[in-house]
Amino acid sequence: MANFRACERGTRHLSCYNKFLPWDQRYYERLVAEEFDIDHQKISEFFPLEKTATGMLDLFASLLGLRFDPIQL
Repeated sequence: MANFRACERGTRHLSCYNKFLPWDQRYYERLVAEEFDIDHQKISEFFPLEKTATGMLDLFASLLGLRFDPIQL
């Protein structure tokens, strides 16, 4: 709590700057995209949608004790 109050007073302490705020997300996404020049098309070749979605649901089910049932479309 003392660090929080110090940050509010304008103290230049490292703990004041280690928070990722929601409104900063787009800024950091742009920095990462510019620095690493990520090719999403190449990444998608290694992670096919059907297999990736199934794997994620299996992981959530095992970690969180959830059950996912298919629905009729």
